[in-house]
Order: sequence, then C-alpha cells, then structure tokens
Amino acid sequence: MPYYGYARQDRKTQPRVPISAALVAELLEASGANRVICVDFHCGQIQGFFRNIPVDNLYARPALIDYCINHLNLSGSICCVSPDHGGLFYIIMNI
Repeated sequence: MPYYGYARQDRKTQPRVPISAALVAELLEASGANRVICVDFHCGQIQGFFRNIPVDNLYARPALIDYCINHLNLSGSICCVSPDHGGLFYIIMNI
C-alpha cells in the first residue's frame, strides 16, 4: 500500500470528530486483508489501529539516500525537506 488514506487523521482534534485512520484500518481488516505493507506512515501509532493483522511500515529515506549517492552526479551538498512536520527530515550530504 503506497498511500494510506486518512493517515493524518490519527487523533481527535475536536469533540465528536472520528479518528478516520482507525476506521480505514478496520475496513481493511473487514475486507479480508491478512497483512499490510505500507510506505512511511504519517506516525507510528497508526500501526496500533490494526488489531488482528501484522503491519510492516517501510521507510523511504534509506532508498532515497542510496539513489542519490549512486545515481545522481552531485557536487557539493544537497538538502531534502518534507512539506509537513510529520515527515520532516533533513539530509545533508557532502559528496
């Protein structure tokens, strides 16, 4: 699953607001999924929404770093930044 819909709705911000990330997890289990492999959940607590099936959260950062080092002809430093706080990271490489 390359994209987990409603992953940013992982907590209550106001009363009577649903936690949609938990609902999507329940829907996946009810539809018969027996394992979930996902790329970069918004936060780690989403794995806890799956009660009866195993969840593997894969991280894209190692693959991105490997690709930049081995396939791009870079001279100097690069900086990669995520557009939101949930996935914020900086990579500074001197190649």
